[in-house]
Amino acid sequence: MRTVIKYVKPYLFTALFALIIKAVSVFSELAIPKMLAIIIDENVPKGDMEAVLQNGALMLLFAVLTFLFNVIGNRASAHVTGWIARDLRSDLFKKTLYLEACDTDRIGLSSLTS
Repeated sequence: MRTVIKYVKPYLFTALFALIIKAVSVFSELAIPKMLAIIIDENVPKGDMEAVLQNGALMLLFAVLTFLFNVIGNRASAHVTGWIARDLRSDLFKKTLYLEACDTDRIGLSSLTS
């Protein structure tokens, strides 16, 4: 676990940002059925068309925000993952440069490069 934390630490702010954005996205996505329940249970029986339209517009706004938050969160997560993978590959490459010849022969060049 310490090894993983060493690679995540430089990108902790972006990783936490992605996590928070994804959490907001989940909560906004879960709010949409609740709004629909309010429309069906409260507004429709009263015949309040204005409230139905307002809550429908609010649902649409939440859907758009959910989409945007998902895109932003996924992009941030992908960036962090790419950065961590780049650092891991770089460290692995540096480590293989200093292997003894007998270790390189034992492991095999194809295993070292993949």
